[in-house]
Amino acid sequence: FCLLILAGLPWLLWSWLRRRSSEMEAVLIALIFATSPLVLSPAGSVMTEATYTALSVLLLMALEASGSGIMAGGLALLLIQVRPAALSLMPAVLLQALKEKRWKQAAWAAALPLLGVLLWSYWSYSVSGEVQELGEFKISYQGHPWLHPFRVAWNNALFYFNSWGGCYLPARWNRFAVWLGAGLFGASLAGSRRLLRRDAAA
Repeated sequence: FCLLILAGLPWLLWSWLRRRSSEMEAVLIALIFATSPLVLSPAGSVMTEATYTALSVLLLMALEASGSGIMAGGLALLLIQVRPAALSLMPAVLLQALKEKRWKQAAWAAALPLLGVLLWSYWSYSVSGEVQELGEFKISYQGHPWLHPFRVAWNNALFYFNSWGGCYLPARWNRFAVWLGAGLFGASLAGSRRLLRRDAAA
């Protein structure tokens, strides 16, 4: 099932991109995505990456549709249930509606994920005496020096830079992977900055 979702992702990505760019650009980006070693690496595993990415693309499509507060809120709810880290997407979910003063749409988009978080937290607390995600924070950071979170963030950054860069290099060049990954990250930041200058909500 995870493999089928992953196989459908390039088509879903193309369907979204063709509304925002030319047909050729949409096809090219979808092909780059479909052949990326980073995307293909979990193909044989039962993991949430493909589901999370598919729901994220569907959420982007819903946010661009007029009057899609319930749909956007429902997809955000599903994303948070798949991975609590999706809470970081909430500013993006709400920004356009708040900017255009579509209060009803913003309310629906915020209420559904919030309800899901509250229900999940209540259930988690009722069966284990704590909310699991908060418990993980305590295990990771409680009792450590105040600089520990920055050390963890730095180690995570190095891991992802190395993974990102390493999937494009032969094994014998692996020592350069972290630098390539950092370069790709920098290029992504530059592109994101250009998009933010054009329209922060888009």
